[in-house]
Amino acid sequence: MRSPLLAVPLALLLAAPAAAAPKLDATPRAVDPDAEQTVTGRGWPVIEFCERTVRIRLVSDQNLVTLGRVRVRRSGGFTFRWTPDEENVGAGRWRLVARVMCESGDDGSPNPIRRQIRVRVR
Repeated sequence: MRSPLLAVPLALLLAAPAAAAPKLDATPRAVDPDAEQTVTGRGWPVIEFCERTVRIRLVSDQNLVTLGRVRVRRSGGFTFRWTPDEENVGAGRWRLVARVMCESGDDGSPNPIRRQIRVRVR
C-alpha cells in the first residue's frame, strides 16, 4: 500500500509545469532582412478553455504586421519561423507579440493570454 504522504508531493510535482506562466523567445533577437528568426514558446495552456492556436504579430508605434499562426503542441510548446523580407517588415525596433484566445471557466468571457518580447530588424 502506498503512503498518502508520498502521493501528495508527487502529485504537486507533476502538476507544477502546467501552472507555469507561458514563455516567449526569439532567436536571434536582432535579425537581418534575409535571415530567418525562430520564435519559440513553452508553457502555453492546453486546456478546454483555450484555443490551440497562437497568433504571432510584430507591433511598432505606427505598424502592426500579422506574421502568422502556429498550433500549440500537447506539451504547451510551439515553434514558428519567419523571414523579414517575406513579410515586408521594415528595419527598426518591434515588439513581437504572441496571443492565444482563452475564455473564463466561470462565464465564458474572453480572457486572452499575451506575451511579448522586443526584437530588431536590421
